[in-house]
Amino acid sequence: MTILDDGEIIRRMRRGDVTGVEGLLHAHGPRVKASLRLRFGLGRGDHALEDAVHDAALIMYQRARRLDAKRNLGGYLMITAGRELARALEQCRTGSGDFEIVLENVPVDERRESTTDEFSLALRRLLDELPDREREILAIDHGSDFKISADRIAEELGTTRHTVYVLRHRTRQRIEEFCEEWGRVRATGGDA
Repeated sequence: MTILDDGEIIRRMRRGDVTGVEGLLHAHGPRVKASLRLRFGLGRGDHALEDAVHDAALIMYQRARRLDAKRNLGGYLMITAGRELARALEQCRTGSGDFEIVLENVPVDERRESTTDEFSLALRRLLDELPDREREILAIDHGSDFKISADRIAEELGTTRHTVYVLRHRTRQRIEEFCEEWGRVRATGGDA
């Protein structure tokens, strides 16, 4: 399948054409899944993750009339799928769902005494402790490969560009400090 641009995806979804949903998943799905896998510490092919991304795409399909072709659909898919995944994982924790959470096996850095699972769990705790607004900005940045301007994020979240800059800086600083403590590579990317 040819990768469609966001404008064509929206046009197709507005016409009721399901190839718009397929185009959305093809264009943005892999990056969104990878980001959410890291954020929630899930393994490849995790059913809750797959369901959340597909549910988010269907939600966007239902709201196609409200989507703006000038905005990054990948960031919107990331936020929507993240919310759906958080709900699904909460259902799993409370016993009202039947999802299995599996941590991804990433090769262990032999120089580290701690296992990758410990690092993943600690990173997940750090991300969970971030305030919602900082998590949303990080998700949009990561989902768009750090290509969305602070102005667009501010407009999307109903805040100021200055607030986005401050929260981006604060979040990156926390992640960099965390990674340095664990002996991992420093976090990079985006316009601070």
